[in-house]
Amino acid sequence: MKMTTKYKTLEEALAEFHIGDNRVVDMTVEDIYGGSSGALGLPKDIIASCIGKAKDTGKLPVNDRDLVKSLIIMLCMNVGQLSYFYSELEKTPTVLMVTNKVHNIYFNYILNSFLDFWSKGTRKILFVEDSPYFVAKGAALHAQGAAQN
Repeated sequence: MKMTTKYKTLEEALAEFHIGDNRVVDMTVEDIYGGSSGALGLPKDIIASCIGKAKDTGKLPVNDRDLVKSLIIMLCMNVGQLSYFYSELEKTPTVLMVTNKVHNIYFNYILNSFLDFWSKGTRKILFVEDSPYFVAKGAALHAQGAAQN
């Protein structure tokens, strides 16, 4: 984010990203098909490509908040999908999310929305408030498991 926006830290970006409009830089199904895609069952306003309109930024009124919102949504999409895949692999309906640096209600909502989308409502995220404790506990359990193998 430092290279593409005015924000120097993740905390600065998270404080303002919810004000941005990611549709300025994200390409939607409507941008590609001219409307919804009935054959694929995709509504017209769903994101087809994060930052897909970036090639046209010289023509678009893009600001840092729009770009950061798009980047954070892209991050949430990826983390949500990975959370779903790992919860499938481990056969667990609940994902414990230890976001050590990210404590933002909008971020959590978007992340939960993507896990809900990928899992078709069968998985939920629990956001851990005491992150440092769980990070340390997870590292200790990982080290213990590695030592036993």
